[in-house]
Amino acid sequence: MIWIRADANETIGSGHVMRCLSIADALKRQGQQVCFLTADENAAGLLEARGQAFRVLHTDYRRMEGELEALEELLADGGFFLADSYFVTAAYLDRVRERLPVGYLDDMGRRDLAADLLIDYNIFAEARRGLQGGGIPSGAGVRAPAGGVRRECLRDPGQGVQGADHHGRGRQIQSGGAAP
Repeated sequence: MIWIRADANETIGSGHVMRCLSIADALKRQGQQVCFLTADENAAGLLEARGQAFRVLHTDYRRMEGELEALEELLADGGFFLADSYFVTAAYLDRVRERLPVGYLDDMGRRDLAADLLIDYNIFAEARRGLQGGGIPSGAGVRAPAGGVRRECLRDPGQGVQGADHHGRGRQIQSGGAAP
């Protein structure tokens, strides 16, 4: 199971869910099972309209660490966890990574979060100053997974990433662009 953690509402808009819907559609075409996890029911209509499975956690999207107990039971069967939120904390991802591999969608240049897969979709990702070792900012106290992070460029979203291992561990994808 691929678990996708994203929210949409009047305050943060729908970009996080829209980006993840594109990823979910591609994963489903490849035969993967996908389930969205949302803090509240604000994205329910959009997810239903796109035929995506989802579960509402009934939590505050701004305080993600408060949902960790609820997540532990859901994630017990394993899979892969992909998060797209500005409210993710290092402690949150660390706890989820105790159970299964984690991916993080980032456009803010956050490299303080340990993840097995980093997708940096900021159009200026390549131009960030101080990047070294395939996208890791120098002097940032990076908590990259063992083996480092290897950058792959996603040219055709329907094709997957060449060179990624079957778990997607230790990878960074820089796509440049905005939500569809």
